[in-house]
Amino acid sequence: MAGLDKTDNLVNQSSNASNPQVVDINQNKQTPFSNPNLSRQNLDFGKRSATGRIIATIFSILLLLGGIAAGVLLVQQQQEIREQAAGFNECVKSAFCEFINEPEQSGVYEAKSDIKYILITTKDVLRFEPGITDDGCYRITISRNVLMWSTYEKGTECRFPVNIQIWLSDTN
Repeated sequence: MAGLDKTDNLVNQSSNASNPQVVDINQNKQTPFSNPNLSRQNLDFGKRSATGRIIATIFSILLLLGGIAAGVLLVQQQQEIREQAAGFNECVKSAFCEFINEPEQSGVYEAKSDIKYILITTKDVLRFEPGITDDGCYRITISRNVLMWSTYEKGTECRFPVNIQIWLSDTN
């Protein structure tokens, strides 16, 4: 019988192996829908987060539209990329320098004393001494305390003046 017990045991084990019992591991978990003891107030958390998401979405859209509007506005504005003359600060602070910002294409200027030399700022800084000078881009006449200038529009090297520094003699 001892042998029969072993075979019965083996038969019982093989039948258990082919027909395992299914156990639901989620059986003990409680969800708001399966537990009637949970109050309805605890289920309102979804509405609050949805409202927050809507507000965040509206704020993001407004921020995006503001950024686009600012970008369009800035792109339409012309940028000021002209260089200032070397010594610009020295001219403004000096009693022996007079400054013309954004001069016309041509003009006449009468200084308070004799002109020693002038500096015209375009892309570069150009220096002109007293007398008549015509370099193909500018015709400059400096006679005592009077400056006359005219700008030609020839080629890409000729540019309109950004400013003119008029350096004066230190004697009156």
